[in-house]
Amino acid sequence: MNKQEFTQEAALRLINRSDMPMADIAGAARELADQLFPGIPAQKGNPETDSIEVLLREVGRVDEQNVDNYRHVQKSGFEVRLGNIFRSQDVNVVGDLLRYGRRDFQKARGIGPHTVKCVDQALQNLYDITEW
Repeated sequence: MNKQEFTQEAALRLINRSDMPMADIAGAARELADQLFPGIPAQKGNPETDSIEVLLREVGRVDEQNVDNYRHVQKSGFEVRLGNIFRSQDVNVVGDLLRYGRRDFQKARGIGPHTVKCVDQALQNLYDITEW
C-alpha cells in the first residue's frame, strides 16, 4: 500500500467517527499518512517533466532506510555516484531514465543489484511505476 492509497483508506475509516467534523477528516488522514510515510510525497509527480533530482532524493531516502535496517553497513555517497552515472548517460528527467530502460540501466558501468533495487523502489514510491 502506498501513501496515497493509505490516505484514502484512512479518510474512509475516519468518516465513520462521529466525533470528528467532516471538514477535518481529509486533513487528519493526510497528517496520519505523513507520520507513517515520512519523506514520501502524497501526490504523484510527472515522470516526463520531473527532474532526475526528485528521483535521486527518493533513491537516497530508500538507501538510507536500507542502511538503517542493516546498521553494520556504512553510509556512502550512493546518491552522488548515481547522479554522476545519470549525468554520464545524459539522463536529466525521470522520463529519460524510463526511455533508457531498466535492462540498459543494469548494464551501465557502476550499476549493481542494490542500485537497481533502490531505483525500482523509488520509482514505485514516487510514480507507481513497477516496470520500466
